[in-house]
Amino acid sequence: MMDSLRQISVKNVQSIANDGNEEKRAWIEHFRPHGFRHDTKEISRVSLPYGISYVLEVFLMPFVSQIFISRLGQDEFNACLLGQVCYGLSAYSINYGLSFGCDTLLSQCYSGNRRKMGLTIQRAAMIGGFSNLVSSILFLNSIYLIQYMNISEQVYRLTQQYITIGIFIIPFDGLLVVIQKYIINLGSTWSILIINIIGNMFNLLFHYVFLYVFKFGIRSAPVSLALSYMSMIIMAFGYLKITKLYADSWQPITRNCLKEWLPYLKLAIPGVLILVREVICFEGSVFLSSSFGKDSLSAQGVSYYVYIINYLMAQAFSLGAASLSRHLLLFAIAFCAFNFVQVTQCGVMKAIGKQYIIGVLVLINYIILTVPLAGLLVFYFKMKMYGYWIAIIIGIILEIIIVEIYIARINWQTQAQITQVRVNFNTEEPSKSPVDNETNEVNMLNAETDEGVTTDSIQPTQTLFDVIKFKLIIFMFLLSLLIVSIVFTVKH
Repeated sequence: MMDSLRQISVKNVQSIANDGNEEKRAWIEHFRPHGFRHDTKEISRVSLPYGISYVLEVFLMPFVSQIFISRLGQDEFNACLLGQVCYGLSAYSINYGLSFGCDTLLSQCYSGNRRKMGLTIQRAAMIGGFSNLVSSILFLNSIYLIQYMNISEQVYRLTQQYITIGIFIIPFDGLLVVIQKYIINLGSTWSILIINIIGNMFNLLFHYVFLYVFKFGIRSAPVSLALSYMSMIIMAFGYLKITKLYADSWQPITRNCLKEWLPYLKLAIPGVLILVREVICFEGSVFLSSSFGKDSLSAQGVSYYVYIINYLMAQAFSLGAASLSRHLLLFAIAFCAFNFVQVTQCGVMKAIGKQYIIGVLVLINYIILTVPLAGLLVFYFKMKMYGYWIAIIIGIILEIIIVEIYIARINWQTQAQITQVRVNFNTEEPSKSPVDNETNEVNMLNAETDEGVTTDSIQPTQTLFDVIKFKLIIFMFLLSLLIVSIVFTVKH
C-alpha cells in the first residue's frame, strides 16, 4: 500500500515538473519563436551592409564636411551646421520620407508582380522631381528663419552662402535615394555598400580640392556633396547596366508612370511626417540651442554628430560629465535606446503599408504633448537643452507603447491578402480596426479589382495632355516660386 502511494506521489511530482517545464518552454518560445535564429541570420545578412551604407551616405558625408569646415574656425563650423540642419528639415525629410512608398510597394511587388517595380520607380522619380522643387523653395527660404536666431552677422552671412549653393545637392540626393531603394529591393545590398564607400572617397577628395586648392571656403562643402552624390548616381546606373539586374523588373517608360500617384503618396506622405519628427529631434535642437549663445550651438553640434556616429555604428562608449557637449550626449544616448525600438516598429508598419498610423500619431503627439512640454521645461523651468531632451524622450515612449499595442492586434493572414491586392496599386483602403474590419478591407479591395480598376487601365482614352495638365500647372507654379526664391535670396 505504501509502495503504491509512493509511486503515485512520484508520478504526480513528475507530472507537475513536466507541466512546469512545458510552461517554461512556452514562455521562452513566446519571446524566441520557432525559426528565430534563422530569421535573425537572414535579416542581419541583408540589413548589415545596408545599415553601414546608410551611415556612409546620410551621416558620414555631411560629417566629413563639418570636419573640413571646422578647420576654418568656429563661425564657419556653426554656419555649416546650420546649413545642414536647414537641409535636413527641408530636403532630407522630404526625399527620404517619400521613399517610404518605395519601401512598401517595391518589397511587395518583388514577391508578386516584379514588373510593377519598374513602374513604381518611375512614379517615385516623377514625384521626386516635384518634391525637389518644394524642397528647394523651403531650403532657400529657411535663411529668413535663421536671421531671427541669436547668431552673429558673420555666421548668418556664411550660412546664406551655404544655402545658396546647397540647392544643387537636392536633386542628386533625391534621385540617389530612389535608385538605391530599387537596387536594395532587388536583393543587392553589398553593391550599395561598395558604391557608398567609393562615394565617400570622392567626397574626401572633393573637399580637399575645393577647400585647399580652389579656396572655396564654406562653399566647398555643398559643392563637394553635390558632386559626390552625382558620382554615386553614375556608379549605381553603371552597376545596373553592367549586371542587368533590372531585366526582370523594369518596363519601358510610358504615360502610365504619370497616372495613379495618389496610392503612392498615401504611403509616402506619412513617411515625411515621421522623418520630420526624426529630424526635429536632433537637428531642431540645434536651432533651439542657438538661442543660448555660440558656445551652446557648437556644443549641440558636437553632441549631434557624435551621437549619430555612435548610434548607427553601434559602438560602445562611456562619457564623463565634464563639459556641456558631454552632458547633452547623456540625454542623446538615452533617446537612442527608445529610438531604436521605434525604428523597428516603423519597419513593421511600412511592410504592411500602415505607416500613416505612425505619421498621424507623431503629428498629434508633437502638437499635444512634446512641443508644449519642451517649451515648459526649457523656458519656464530654465532647464535649457536638458528639458528639450526630456520632453522628446517622454513623447517617444508614449508612441512606442501605442504602436506596440496596435502591432500586437494585427491579423497577419489578412494583411497577406491585402498585400496581394496592393501589388496592383489598388490602395484605396478605408480606415479599419486592425482585427475586426480587415476582412472587409480585403473584400473592398478585391471588389475594386473585379470591377476593372487596374493600374494600367484607368481611362484608357485619355490623351497625354489630359494626364499631365494638372501636374503641369502645379509644376509651373512651383517653378515660379523657386525662381522668385532664388531672386530674393541673391538680392538679400
